[in-house]
Amino acid sequence: MVGSFVSRNNDIGSYWALGKLYSHARKSGVSELRVDLKNSTITPASSKFSEMIEHYRQMLATQLTARLLPSAWLKGAEIQVIFSGQKHTDKTGDAFECVVTLTDDLGRQHQARQNGACWAT
Repeated sequence: MVGSFVSRNNDIGSYWALGKLYSHARKSGVSELRVDLKNSTITPASSKFSEMIEHYRQMLATQLTARLLPSAWLKGAEIQVIFSGQKHTDKTGDAFECVVTLTDDLGRQHQARQNGACWAT
C-alpha cells in the first residue's frame, strides 16, 4: 500500500497526490499529515482528499479479503506523511517519509515505510 500511495499514479485531478498533500501541509503550517483509513479523515482536515482516502480505504479492504483476514482484526489503519522541507540528497525535490501503520486486534503495529522526494503544487 505504501508503494501505491507514493506512486505518481496516485493522482488528484491529474496532479500527483503527494504534491497536493505537500502543498496542503505547507498551507496548513505543518510538516506532517495523517490519513486515518478507519474513520476516513485527514489531519489537517480537507475535503479535497475525500476520494483519495476512500480509494485507499477500499484498497485496504480488498487486501484484507484477499489474505482471508477478517475486518475485525484491523483496529487502526493510518498513513502518515512527514515532509522534511529539506532538499532530498539523491533526488530533485524535498524529502518525505511515508509510513503506513496497521494496528491489529491485539494492539500490535505493522508498518511499511518509503522515502522519496516531492514538490508542492
